[in-house]
Amino acid sequence: MPHTILIASRRSGVSQVVIRAWEKRYGVLTPRRCEKGLRHYLDEDIERLTLLHQLTQFGYRIGQIAKCSNDELRALQAKSMPCREAIKLLTKPADFIAAARKTLDTYDADKLRCVLHHALDTLGHRLTLREVIGPLIALTGEEWRDGNLGEAQEHLHTAVIRDFLAASVPGADVPVNAPEMIICTPAGTAHELGALLVSATARDLGWRVTYLGAGLPAPEIAKAATARRVRVVALSVVYPLGCELVAGEITKLRQLLPESVSIIVGGRASHSYCSALAAIPGIHWPADLAAFDKLISGLV
Repeated sequence: MPHTILIASRRSGVSQVVIRAWEKRYGVLTPRRCEKGLRHYLDEDIERLTLLHQLTQFGYRIGQIAKCSNDELRALQAKSMPCREAIKLLTKPADFIAAARKTLDTYDADKLRCVLHHALDTLGHRLTLREVIGPLIALTGEEWRDGNLGEAQEHLHTAVIRDFLAASVPGADVPVNAPEMIICTPAGTAHELGALLVSATARDLGWRVTYLGAGLPAPEIAKAATARRVRVVALSVVYPLGCELVAGEITKLRQLLPESVSIIVGGRASHSYCSALAAIPGIHWPADLAAFDKLISGLV
């Protein structure tokens, strides 16, 4: 018996807007249509929507699983359920960090996604960013530099965290007149997870973010800032410490931007530039993500 999109939505847990978007963007279904052109869904269609919904809750991206058959989706669900049940016991940020770090020992990207998404469900978006993702990035970075993590483990961690941070903030509709900032890392740097973390935080606080990636020269950043008429340019500097090239890029950027545009420089290595560049006006140096939150909230 065919069902309307309203019934399909109620039974699967997927909103009508998302159902239409998944059909249009990913081709997850091709529902039949009645004489009036309305969508009709069969029971197997609703089962497919339900499976897709559950798996996205487990941390899978819809683009990864949209083309899977229902049998393949059931297999992924069966594989993920034990992982999900064990992760439900986690409640504190330290628990999530320890569980996430442990997944790297077995190269288990699926379980890492589950840990992060359960942290999101349990702690909320901002606390997850500040108390789980930030410390986890710092921990794995230190372990990789100390030789306690292999290159493949570091790449796996980076890929999963990048996808998690790049996802839009649930329910965050940025107003057309929202203040805008550009976020990137300057030339001479390559580590972008900190910049992605800052991007997710800024979006969560109502900013419109233009993310430019890693290793961008000052003139290119300034061109983009002028074109977008931004209020803030935020730079993440994780590595290297006290590099003359990076210090020169930050100085040059300040010279190229109008005084009305604030520059924020943060990240694990930012302290090594703060003292040398402290006399330059219009540059802010938040000590951590909480300080960054407070700073940009005051700039709105």
